[in-house]
Amino acid sequence: VESDEKILITEKSAPKTELKTNTTIQNKAEIYTNGLLNLTKINISANQFILANPNNSVPYAVFNASAKKDVFRVQLENGTPTLGYWEDGKIVVEIPNSDGSFKREVFSKK
Repeated sequence: VESDEKILITEKSAPKTELKTNTTIQNKAEIYTNGLLNLTKINISANQFILANPNNSVPYAVFNASAKKDVFRVQLENGTPTLGYWEDGKIVVEIPNSDGSFKREVFSKK
């Protein structure tokens, strides 16, 4: 049995959605210090910023927003993932120790 039936397959793409926020990103240089290190806070987007050494622009830590307000997923300069958060206007980074505990590095705005 022969058939002259033709099947046309079309692919439909999903509609594009754009997320627009009313958040203004401040790009003025802000210096934060823990007493030993002076780091520049560089805003990348509304959900990401970097603390970098101003002398060589090497990122000390990259902060990405988490689902919880003022809590960040952080990647340290050596690639270690950890947590960071805002506390009383200061940036706190939990630095992992070799024994599995954490040390708090507190950076205050200079």
